[in-house]
Amino acid sequence: STQSTGTRTQLPAMISICKPGAVAEAPAVDAHTLILPGEPVGSESDALRGHGTHYRTLRDDDDEPMATDGDAGGAGGADAGERELTASVHGTVERVNKLASVRPLFARYTPAVGDVVVGRVVDVAQTRWRIDVGSTAHAALLLSSIHLPGAQQQRRRTHADALEMRRFFREDDVISAEVHKLMRDGSAALHSRSQKYDKLGCGQLVVVPPRLVRRSKSHFLVLASGVEVVIGVNGYIWIGAGAGDRDVTATGGAAKARSPDEPLPLPLRRAVARTANVVRMLAAAGSVVHADLIVDAVRVAADVEPADLLYGDARWAVLAVVAPNASALDNN
Repeated sequence: STQSTGTRTQLPAMISICKPGAVAEAPAVDAHTLILPGEPVGSESDALRGHGTHYRTLRDDDDEPMATDGDAGGAGGADAGERELTASVHGTVERVNKLASVRPLFARYTPAVGDVVVGRVVDVAQTRWRIDVGSTAHAALLLSSIHLPGAQQQRRRTHADALEMRRFFREDDVISAEVHKLMRDGSAALHSRSQKYDKLGCGQLVVVPPRLVRRSKSHFLVLASGVEVVIGVNGYIWIGAGAGDRDVTATGGAAKARSPDEPLPLPLRRAVARTANVVRMLAAAGSVVHADLIVDAVRVAADVEPADLLYGDARWAVLAVVAPNASALDNN
């Protein structure tokens, strides 16, 4: 059941949509349980300390915290009792064998080599662009790491190319790229040498928490309506109509070749708005944002007005269809 305030229906809790029946009187600490800082994750005997956790030493007499440390040499002494592993951040528990870590519910994107990301150009510097990818530091895209548009054969970059960098990308342009390597300061170096990475044209940029995006074989897809979707691992998802020459996963449609700055016709704009609201609906429900879920949700919502996917009652029917698949993807 849902609670209504005025004329707008509030979304129920994340766990009640994506994990039916997961809330119990004494829920187990697993990947579907939200824990608060200070709550136990596991004892020292059956869990190893990972990110987002720390050890808390208890006294034998009243089980009150005696000392808190991040390594094995915590309290010590004769009064030291059993240590338990507790969370230091608010999030969900992730386990790899005996290694237990807590993934923060709200955190910035942490780059990894090979990630497909969507970013916005914030600065054009000498021989490089600075890209906002939602991380703690801006990523860098070198002039030598891009695919020269229109070139039959890639060549060495010249001083003339450096003078015309804004001809390729300029401030506020939205682009897709891949993480090439990580720098010592934690920033990422990007590259777009493949033709599937390019400037993204007219469309909508939807930002979701990075924890909802799963790495998959392909982050590019074209829907039957001709809408192209680029799912960035950093939580930036672009929905629009591109050039049509990218290596995408087609689902009954084909992207028509068009200029990135060419305005979209009205039917295609409505399809873009519907797809963007589907992504927002999945994110608001706490569901993973995956290409298969987007395809299923768009198919079910083909006759639904875009605004009803956020504020109308029709969204519950769409969520009911995609919830089993979302649970299956979340368990993988």
